Amino acid sequence: MRIRIVDRSAQHSQLRNRRMPSLQTEPFNRRIEVLLAVVDTPEETALATALLEARGWAVRQWEGSDPSMIGTGRRGLLVEVRLYGARLGAVQAAVSEIERLARQRQAGMWVVDAVLIEHDLDRDHRTRYQVREQGADAAGRSFSLRALRRAWTSLRIVVRPGGPDLNVVTDRLEQGALTGRQFDPQRHQLRVPPGMEGRDTSVPQPDPPASAWRIALSWAVCSSLWRPASRWRLLRALSSLHRFSW
Repeated sequence: MRIRIVDRSAQHSQLRNRRMPSLQTEPFNRRIEVLLAVVDTPEETALATALLEARGWAVRQWEGSDPSMIGTGRRGLLVEVRLYGARLGAVQAAVSEIERLARQRQAGMWVVDAVLIEHDLDRDHRTRYQVREQGADAAGRSFSLRALRRAWTSLRIVVRPGGPDLNVVTDRLEQGALTGRQFDPQRHQLRVPPGMEGRDTSVPQPDPPASAWRIALSWAVCSSLWRPASRWRLLRALSSLHRFSW
């Protein structure tokens, strides 16, 4: 078997001079931050950075206060691995991708820590304001296409934390806050659409009452466990709840 000798310095120079994308073009829905221990030499650090950035992953220097966590003769790099797939197994997939890349390129880098990056984007307790033209409500009662378009067109959307406060937000917009775009109360109307009212997250909210689904399901499961002969009740309860849930 012939072994091809690769000039590592030339390879590193080629990777470094290649234009790396600022954001990978492939879609991703998982972000994993990985701490790497890289051999503390300029060549190894630059090669590891180039290989990781070539995948479209953001890389930066680790600024931790305890170098012993990285190891002697090692330098820390933080890389954000971006993958597409299920939440389950995303961290392991990121670790495997980096370890495979290190083996393929014989790059001196090892995974030290990996954590899934997540934000609570499903729940937004802020108030959403809409700016429309003055008289849009009256125009909405007209049946002309132009009037309906005017009634439903939002000229501006402002999202602020806490409950709705039209007076405060109106004053701030008149003063040129946020984007600084003009807000004329003679021409513009600020409103909060139904269902878009936020709340103050610092105030604890009471626990919601148990739903009928959970109560019936708990009763049916307990009945089936204590009395095996009545397992048909579990199926009957689930089927009825499923029918009413639709």
